[in-house]
Amino acid sequence: MGTLSAKAEQLLEAQVAFLVDQITADNLQPLVERNVRQALEDAKQIKLGDVITSESIKKTAIKYASDMEIGPGVPELVGDIAREIYHNKIFDEHTPGDLMTQKEYKEFLVKVAEMEDARKQLISEVVSNPFYASLMSDLLYHGIQDYITTNPLAKKIPGAQSMMKFGKSMMDKATPNLEAALKKYVASNISVTLRESERFLNKNLTNEKIIELGLDAWVDFKDLKISGFRRYITTNDIEEAYVAGFEYWKHLRTTDFYKACISAVIDFFYDKYKYISLYDLLQDLYIKEEMLVDDAMTFAPMVIEYLKQRGMLQDALRRNLQPFFESDAAAAILGE
Repeated sequence: MGTLSAKAEQLLEAQVAFLVDQITADNLQPLVERNVRQALEDAKQIKLGDVITSESIKKTAIKYASDMEIGPGVPELVGDIAREIYHNKIFDEHTPGDLMTQKEYKEFLVKVAEMEDARKQLISEVVSNPFYASLMSDLLYHGIQDYITTNPLAKKIPGAQSMMKFGKSMMDKATPNLEAALKKYVASNISVTLRESERFLNKNLTNEKIIELGLDAWVDFKDLKISGFRRYITTNDIEEAYVAGFEYWKHLRTTDFYKACISAVIDFFYDKYKYISLYDLLQDLYIKEEMLVDDAMTFAPMVIEYLKQRGMLQDALRRNLQPFFESDAAAAILGE
C-alpha cells in the first residue's frame, strides 16, 4: 500500500471509527433491521432466474456433495458424535410416547395400511423366496413327523399309542429312507402350500388388522425407555454400522446416480421458482424478516465485540477502505 497524506489518513481513521460505532453496541440492531428490511424490499424486484442459473447451482452443489474430498477429521468427528448420542442420558428420560402421540402413530399406521399394492408385492416377494420355501418345508415336515409320533389321539384311545408305534415301525421297515422320502414329498408339493400361504396372508393381513396389530404393539412399547435399545445394540455395533455406512456413502457420492438425483432436485426447484421474486421465494420457505434479524442478532454482537476488542475489526475495515483513500479519485477530491 502507498503512503497516505495527512488529510487522507484523518478521513480514513474517521470512517473506520464511524463504521465501528455503527456496527457495535446499541447501534447494531437498528442497522441490521434497516438493512434486512431494505434487502427484502429490493428482493421483490429480483427474480431467481435473473441472477442465477440452474447450471451454476448444480455445479456448486455437486462440487460440495460429490466431488469435494472428505477430510480425515470428518469420519472421526461423526463417529464421536454417534457415540456421544448413544450414551446421552436423554434416552433414559424419554419414551416413544413422549416423542409421538397415539393419534400421530395411528395416522402413520393408517398410511402404511393403505399401501395395499406395496404390501401385496412384498408378500409375493417373501413367499417366492427360496428361504421361505425352505422354512415352510421344514415346518410341514416336522409337523407331520410330530403328528405321527406324538398324536394326541394315541393318548386318549386305549391301545392306539401302541398301534401308532407299530405302524411307524412297519413303515420304517417298508421304507427304510422314510425320513428322506417324506422330506422329498413335502419339498415337491411345497408350491401349493406357498400359494395357499400367500392367499392366506393377503386375505387376513387387512388394513384393519395391520392397524389393530400396530396399536397393540404401541400399548406394549409406548412407555418403555428409549435407552432400552442399548440391550440389543452396543457401541461396537454402532461403530461398525457407521464404518460400513460411511464407506458405502463415499462410493455412492461418486456415482452418476447420486449426481443425477442432485441435478433433478435442483432443476425442479429452479423451474418452480425462477420466475418469481426472491421475496416470494423466501415467503414460500417461511423465511421472515423477524427471523433474519433475530438470527443476525444471535451471533453477530458477540463476534463483532470480540473482533473489536482485539483490533481485528478496525484492521479489516482499514484494509478495505485504505485503497480508496490511496486512489487518484480520492486525491483529486481532496485537492492533493
